[in-house]
Amino acid sequence: MQTHEFLVESGVDARIDKFLADALKTLSRSKIQSLILGGNVIIDSTLVMKSNQHVSSGQKVLIHLIDVQPLQLHAADLNFEVIYIDEDTIVINKPAGVVVHPGAGKETNSLVSFALWNWPEIKAVGQPDRPGVVHRLDKDTSGVILMARSQKAYDWYISQFKSHKVKKVYLALIDGHPQTPEGRIDAQLIRDPLHRQRMSVGKGGQGRKAITEFRQLEKFTEHELLRVNPITGRTHQIRVHMAFLGTPVVGDKIYGRKKASLPIKRFFLHAQEISICLPNCENVTTFTSSLPEELEKILIDLRK
Repeated sequence: MQTHEFLVESGVDARIDKFLADALKTLSRSKIQSLILGGNVIIDSTLVMKSNQHVSSGQKVLIHLIDVQPLQLHAADLNFEVIYIDEDTIVINKPAGVVVHPGAGKETNSLVSFALWNWPEIKAVGQPDRPGVVHRLDKDTSGVILMARSQKAYDWYISQFKSHKVKKVYLALIDGHPQTPEGRIDAQLIRDPLHRQRMSVGKGGQGRKAITEFRQLEKFTEHELLRVNPITGRTHQIRVHMAFLGTPVVGDKIYGRKKASLPIKRFFLHAQEISICLPNCENVTTFTSSLPEELEKILIDLRK
């Protein structure tokens, strides 16, 4: 990650995205807008969340450049379970430890690599550095994920995600117990200014709107199994919101305990369901993924 700092010259009054596009000739305005939405631009110690915000003379602008180098995507003959496929859609059961798409200089084995090997036409769908990707799961989150196989389907799915019409259900095992067996967390999220790879709850109205609903499924002595429904889809949303309650996801060493409370090599978060309207279909279709064996074993041991 690179960080650039600029002092706005006298007489300047411009939109922040245009100002940075002029200052950083190597980046497109759309890329800069994406960085702004990701919480990577700061004006005078205040996080910027809108590309049309203006800067004026004397202000200091910081921008953190993440994954700005062009990626070389590679197809790979990998073995992932395909839950559903048609001419527009691919639904995959993602195992933990696999990224959805590679970051700059990072993992080459990804769901995108798998898709490019089996359906090379997906290269022309969506964004060039993450073809076919309409939503994501963290590397160590397992479960159901949907990809678009055609541009028509990509536009259709992106529209549903933006309008919050897609319903997602996760299973999360947490340390401790929330104050109520079910609830709704409404806490804005921002990128942590000290640790740029992490997210945090915004203060004073800063950040992007994030809402998570949860309901208790099983209660153990020191843990609870929750059914979690993220209404929005922010980066690390469930993990940050659970930690915000003081009940982090088991095994989450970033937002929770440094030493896992149970014998687990990943965190206990699984995407169990996704409900969405397929192209040319009026009814909602639900795709499901069973809990992986290593997580099921954790629950069996707790029940004993």
